[in-house]
Amino acid sequence: MNTNSKLRACLTIILTFVMGWMYADSITLPGFKTKDDIADKVISDLTSFAQTTGDFTLEAKAKAGVAITLKFGNISYTPSADGIVRFVQQAGKVYVFENNVYTSTLTPNYIYSEQKANIIRNGSFETVSEQLSSGRWKAADWETWDGGTPTWGGDVGYVNVRENANYRSDGTKSLILHSRSRWLCQQLTDNALEANALYKFSCDYWTSEGGGNGNGKYLLSLGSALVGNDLLEIDAYTTLEGNNSKQSFATVLQAPASLPKEVFLSLYRAESKVDWLDNVKLVKIVPEHIGIEGTSEARYCSGAYAPQNMVLPEGTHIDMTSVIVNPNFDNGTMVKSAPTGWTLDAPATQSKISTGEKWGIIAANQNHWQIWQDGSALKGRAYQTITNIPNGRYSLSADVCCTGFSGSISLYANYGKTAVISNSGKHYTTTGVVVDGTLELGLAFATTGGVTVDFDSFTLQYLGMDIEGYRETLQIKIKEAEQTLTKLEAGYDATPISNAVNSAKAVADDASADDIIAAIATINKAIAEYNIYVEKINAERKNKVVFEALVKSAKKERTTDTYPGTADFDKAIANAEAFLAQLEANSSLSITEASDALNAAREAYYNSQYTIQPKKQVASTVDLSLNGSEKYTLRVDGNAFYPTAIQVRGDKLRGYIGWSEAEIEAAFKRAAEDGFNTLSVPLFWSEVELEKNHFDWRILDRYLGWCKKYGTKMEILWFSWSSGGRVQYLWNYNGKQVLRTPDYVCSKDGKSEFNMLRDSWEYSLDWRDTNLRSRDAYVLGRIMDHVALWDANNGNNHTVVGVQLGNEARAHGGNTATSAEIIDYYHHVGAAVKNSLYSTWTRLNCVSYETSGRTSANESKRNNGGTNIDFVGIDIYGTNAGKVKGNMDGQLGANGKNYCMIMEIDAKDGNSPLYQMAALAGDKAFDYYNLGPVDGNGLYANDGHKLTERSHISLVRQRNKILNLANQDIALRSHGNGLYVFNYAGNSTNSENGLAGISFKPNYQTTQAIAVRHSSSEIVLLTTASGKFTIPSSLNVTSAQTGYFDKNNRWVKTGDANYADGVVTFSNTGCVLLTMNGKEDDNKALVLNGEFNEGTSGWTNTTNAATYKVSTAAKGDGSVIWADGSHLQLWSGSAISGKVFQNISVPNGKYTLTAGLFATFGGTVYLYANNEKVAVESNKNAYYKVVVEVTDGNLQVGLDINTTGGADIEFDHVVLTPGEADVPQPVKRRKVFTIGDSTMANKSSKTERGWGMLFPTFVDGNFVTVSNNAADGRSTKSFISEGRWTTVVNQLQEGNYVLIQFGHNDEKTDGSLHTDPQTTYKANLKRFVTETQAKGAKAVLLTPIVRRIFGADGNIYDEHTEYANAVRELATELNVPLIDMNLYSRQYENISGIVGSRSLHEYFLGTEIDNTHLCQLGAYITARCVAEQIAQNADIDIAINKAPAALDGAYTSTLDYAQHAFAASYPDEKVPATLDAIDAKVRQLRHDARQALATAADGTDATFALVNPDFAEGFCWYNAVQTTRPMGWNLDRNTSGQENVMVKTAEGVTYFIVWAATMNYIDMSQKVSDLPNGAYEITAKVKASKGNANGGTWLYATTAAGSAKTNATTLEAWEPIAVRCNVTDGTLTLGLRSESGWYARLADVRLTKVDSAISGISSLTSATDSALQPVYDLQGRKLANTHAKGIYIVGGKKVVK
Repeated sequence: MNTNSKLRACLTIILTFVMGWMYADSITLPGFKTKDDIADKVISDLTSFAQTTGDFTLEAKAKAGVAITLKFGNISYTPSADGIVRFVQQAGKVYVFENNVYTSTLTPNYIYSEQKANIIRNGSFETVSEQLSSGRWKAADWETWDGGTPTWGGDVGYVNVRENANYRSDGTKSLILHSRSRWLCQQLTDNALEANALYKFSCDYWTSEGGGNGNGKYLLSLGSALVGNDLLEIDAYTTLEGNNSKQSFATVLQAPASLPKEVFLSLYRAESKVDWLDNVKLVKIVPEHIGIEGTSEARYCSGAYAPQNMVLPEGTHIDMTSVIVNPNFDNGTMVKSAPTGWTLDAPATQSKISTGEKWGIIAANQNHWQIWQDGSALKGRAYQTITNIPNGRYSLSADVCCTGFSGSISLYANYGKTAVISNSGKHYTTTGVVVDGTLELGLAFATTGGVTVDFDSFTLQYLGMDIEGYRETLQIKIKEAEQTLTKLEAGYDATPISNAVNSAKAVADDASADDIIAAIATINKAIAEYNIYVEKINAERKNKVVFEALVKSAKKERTTDTYPGTADFDKAIANAEAFLAQLEANSSLSITEASDALNAAREAYYNSQYTIQPKKQVASTVDLSLNGSEKYTLRVDGNAFYPTAIQVRGDKLRGYIGWSEAEIEAAFKRAAEDGFNTLSVPLFWSEVELEKNHFDWRILDRYLGWCKKYGTKMEILWFSWSSGGRVQYLWNYNGKQVLRTPDYVCSKDGKSEFNMLRDSWEYSLDWRDTNLRSRDAYVLGRIMDHVALWDANNGNNHTVVGVQLGNEARAHGGNTATSAEIIDYYHHVGAAVKNSLYSTWTRLNCVSYETSGRTSANESKRNNGGTNIDFVGIDIYGTNAGKVKGNMDGQLGANGKNYCMIMEIDAKDGNSPLYQMAALAGDKAFDYYNLGPVDGNGLYANDGHKLTERSHISLVRQRNKILNLANQDIALRSHGNGLYVFNYAGNSTNSENGLAGISFKPNYQTTQAIAVRHSSSEIVLLTTASGKFTIPSSLNVTSAQTGYFDKNNRWVKTGDANYADGVVTFSNTGCVLLTMNGKEDDNKALVLNGEFNEGTSGWTNTTNAATYKVSTAAKGDGSVIWADGSHLQLWSGSAISGKVFQNISVPNGKYTLTAGLFATFGGTVYLYANNEKVAVESNKNAYYKVVVEVTDGNLQVGLDINTTGGADIEFDHVVLTPGEADVPQPVKRRKVFTIGDSTMANKSSKTERGWGMLFPTFVDGNFVTVSNNAADGRSTKSFISEGRWTTVVNQLQEGNYVLIQFGHNDEKTDGSLHTDPQTTYKANLKRFVTETQAKGAKAVLLTPIVRRIFGADGNIYDEHTEYANAVRELATELNVPLIDMNLYSRQYENISGIVGSRSLHEYFLGTEIDNTHLCQLGAYITARCVAEQIAQNADIDIAINKAPAALDGAYTSTLDYAQHAFAASYPDEKVPATLDAIDAKVRQLRHDARQALATAADGTDATFALVNPDFAEGFCWYNAVQTTRPMGWNLDRNTSGQENVMVKTAEGVTYFIVWAATMNYIDMSQKVSDLPNGAYEITAKVKASKGNANGGTWLYATTAAGSAKTNATTLEAWEPIAVRCNVTDGTLTLGLRSESGWYARLADVRLTKVDSAISGISSLTSATDSALQPVYDLQGRKLANTHAKGIYIVGGKKVVK
């Protein structure tokens, strides 16, 4: 519909004159898009047409003087000439162009009425059809689409309905259109639209907060299919940038004349944005008028378009500033060194957005562009190119400020330019002409030195068509073409350029604008074709140079290196040389194929050293089978693995500080020596692919070889092109600068085969570039396949265990990729690892504050089809232990199935080793950055060409050591769930409780420790330095060994630990294995975590259960699913389907799987093993078993669940047994409370034990837990009065047991303790029993164990008889079970004898001897005896351990112990079969031994009949006298002053010392019974110290026949002394008496059977005795009263002095 150009020119002249008169004042029109051909829609029925109320363009055929009227809107215009009238409606105004000349602006008036019915269903999104996640729903009646899949979802990036008061019109809900979505669609109700009818569409919308949102352009369409636009499409709305307030949109659309039955309405946007939508309506309207009058033909399209060659009257211009992108630099994002929308091709020192005030022209705090060149020339442009604008002249203005410069700077618009003045700031304007709809505008630089340029505030005005300007442009183009002709490449046909020049010169002076523009276009085309030819010729020349260099390099490799594949390589080189000759003859040949062939031959030559071809293998994985609340596990070769890792920057050592390869190898070695088991080694694109398709593996193989040589694993840190979204230097040393990418990816001059977003330092490529992504993946795949080849030829060691896919994955500069886009990039790159011959775990690290977004995006991908990024981690510099243990300020918390790892932390930080343990406490892995000595972050300080240790290196080595000693268990367990890290912050020396009640007290603040469970009966203790672990007695530790775990997680013992009295003492870094209750059941070990003591570790859950967790509450009757025991619970209010299982590798054969369940459900639940299964019954406490035959070594066991409604499934005790096995029977879980005194209580002593401490050893821990509440020094009375019983009774539940044993302290006379055996003692015991029974629990009474006191007949003397009898009587009265420990302990203590029973008590000769309390052996034997009696009593339902941990000296049972004790004492006697019989036999043998003295010869030693004659047995509590005294000895006191009684060892003699103050006496005696009558001599060593003159000391003997004594008062040194007596009734009492302040010491008492009570020699002990009678020597001579030592005759008897 174009008019004749001559007519248009004539009209232009006329209208210019007319409009100049009509518009004396300047008129500014808005900017328009332009389009000449409006061919979208020919209006077939003018009478029924109605345009939209939004932007539109309508062209109508015009006749001069005939008004054209658009009746809907009351728009009318009368043309002045025939031709075309264009109506352009934009922003509510209609602009009229007649024959391309602007003539007027009209205001439409749309009059219509609305019907109420909304054709859109659920337009306010209040109705939802599905909950997608918490607070997020799917809207009913709507669909979302991204072009391939629906985009509904509950995760970030997906469309959903939410309740957000900031973004809704009414009601409670609105829709968020998240970044993944492109379409929002609704299929309208069938026949809802009427043909040609008008409808008003309206909605409310918001721009969501967050960077990058806004400027989302929406189209509204109708289609015959989902997301179709074949029926109608119009512009809708554009969301606002930086404005989150409510906006409303409304427009009118006309339904097509023909409508299908099914019509779909869609809102479409091309951009990835986040917007909100609500209150969507589509209602029918009835217009007052429709149709077009005054024309016979019209065309119409949506959108506002002015004519391409519009003509403006004088004084009219169009403000076209809006077509400049970012004219005021409000968007400060820099892309390729330039602000958004702009380009900089001048290499500058610095290009940035500045906000400082400049020259009074550019205001402060206002974004503007600043370019700085330091010293050298600045040549190039800062510009942007605008297209699709009207041809004609434009005025460009800008504010420009410059420092002084030489050369030139110009503001330009195409060929128009205005010079910028040096050292000034001004507002500049220039004009330029557009001839092809394209305008380049900006600043041109051609300085000869440095300069700083600041510029801002660009504006652009369209001044109208300019024929003279077109002519000027044509002359410029002619000159440019003529200059080209003077320097043509040889062989190029100049005809096209010459013809274009000649044709242009022939253009007449009165030629039209179209003719001039056509001539310019012809020249441009000819020049463009020539430039293409020149580029081709230059490329061919470059190709030849490149290929020559390639051949030269290959030949050098052939002569330098010698590998097996020489023949093939020689052939390849010969082929390359032949091709080079062809290239000389024909430079147009492509070198790609020949280059690739030669590069492949180079690689093959190098690889020919490797003869073993690899197989596809999986070296490492991330085990995600655990519940998300627990720690996931890295696995290497299937084994759990916890990395002690550090980054070693071989690249920077080599390329930044110039280290040799030998020096770099030494750094690898040092890292291994420091205990790091994993080295994280960066690998760069240009290190492995030197040029495109030239792969060189030397550096990679070097790294691999060093790691293998020094025994470490290696993670490849693949940097590809991006480090933080930018390309950096690989080499920057001694003037050498090499990028990390080969040139085809990114070269220093800013060239790339891929999309570059920044072409100067720091370079950046495009995350959205799928070609780049594919190449990145290809190269990484090649790397992994080579790793497989290297590994196969180096022992299949699996040196490489992981790949970091990218470093600090983020946008940079203008590279504004979202988290989802970055994750998508690396997901595709990660596939290269997963699909290679050598698969490992893959990870991605992030800058700290961006981690959570990347993690969420990766988890979203994991949940929607899967991800090839196993986990996302964090880089953190400057932190604290609390953050490291925690969620890193929310950036690294629990998020889906993301394994947590701190991938970089500042190694120079002195606290970094403490953070290493804090990371373990937070269930995270940890990687130091870096070994050093580069970047200032090294573990070793910068010191030239050596590694200089920092002060905290020893702390690092300590931690690495312990983490490696028990690596697999540490990898598996989570903190608080099988593992505990003590002093995680490294700032305390306080004792701290942790795993299983174990506490640790470090000796130093920085000492940190770990307790980790190895098995159900083994715990590993590790510490970084000295400290003490205190172990609860309830763990019943049976051994403590030093050592470590090997690569198969088997314990290697190196020695015995320093373990005593429940304390493990470490003097330095080390590892100790505690074994409790024997070794773990091998059958249970076949199933990992079959008791669920380690959470859900080892199990995989594929069910949809709402709850999947470990519970400790009893279920059912508690006989299968016990209280206080861990078990697995699956629960849901709706149906559950899926499996809970684990895969096990076992030898082929038959196996029995058993498990306990209690479940309530409808439908089916099966326990299965491979294809065998058994049905679980609902509401039944039961064990089930499945027998299966394994033929391929693989076994899957678990539950197969398919319920029909809500279900609660409790699962536990999973055991796999080789062969066939019986199914266990339900046994009710019991809790046993023990109450009593110190003989039962828990102890903190090094050696003393209450038997209650050992009792848990003898109960079945699967069914019974023990709570020992006994306390030292308590009687039944004080146990109640102190509230201890109340504490116990408040805990009792039905089915519990209480074991009650008191008596030792009830006997004491202390008023707070004493009870009478027949009254208060019984009453208190009865209270214990009745209150226990009232709680539904059961009581068991125990008589008190005996004290180790041997009596006058040589047997145990029982002081507890009255109290024991009271217990026996009460048990009968109340009909409760009785365990008569008074009887049993009396028997086995008696059988052991005085000497043998020492081992049951705290017996330490010469220091401490305690005959009441027990040691480890005594407590063990006592507790075992209690357990034996429980097992034999049908009325006590407490499950007993059938295989308790053994203890040396205890033997296998109480009877076995007694029999061994008997055999040791009486080796010639037959051992009786029962405890009663043995005790009776021992008593008889002791009686017989005494009675044999009746016929014994004179001088027969009878000391065996004495108790404690050498005072070696220590003191005992004697209830009768309420005090302690040496065993076997009685004390008689009549004292009113000071006294002293003790046993001492001095001068090599153990003796009993007594001392009585003035006028007092102490009598120490022992009664001996069951002696045959006859004469006996008592001898002893005695030493006396002189006291009061009236006092003295005597050794005496008393029998029924009388008393005899020997005076020892004068024996001031140890002297033997004797006294004789006659026994007439089988009883003898012997003793020592001291009076009136005399010290008396007694030792080595002996008893001898003699023939006569008179020996013929008595003792002359003092002058007093000799003074009574004359003294004679043996010759009968009378002597004086003073006598020397010797034998004398006194009173007719021999005496000795």
